[in-house]
Amino acid sequence: MYLYNMKIEYRIILMILVLSQVAYHVDAQKKFGNEWINPSKNYLKLKVAENGIYKLTYEEMVAAGFINTKINGTDLQLINYGTDQALYVSDNDFGPGDHIEFYGEKNTIGLDSLLYADWQKTY
Repeated sequence: MYLYNMKIEYRIILMILVLSQVAYHVDAQKKFGNEWINPSKNYLKLKVAENGIYKLTYEEMVAAGFINTKINGTDLQLINYGTDQALYVSDNDFGPGDHIEFYGEKNTIGLDSLLYADWQKTY
């Protein structure tokens, strides 16, 4: 009977070790926040100082080097933290004189708070 109980204990210990390794592996696969990025597409990073409605013209996008020709307005997307956001496009044949409007949110540390245990500490 004693030998049988030892086998059960070893199985339990082995099961705990295996499960802890699985949990570690799953924990090691955390997201970095850039999983949505498609390397075959062009992106323009917009930074806003305050929350609010913003307007970005075709000419401003050309000056930033984002686009250099007319594009289909339905191909434009606004992404914040990997999630599509509402975007108004003035014309589906997006070219000179057209613009986009969107609600922009200022940076509030977001995913960076997951990197630092003391992210609220001021120095």
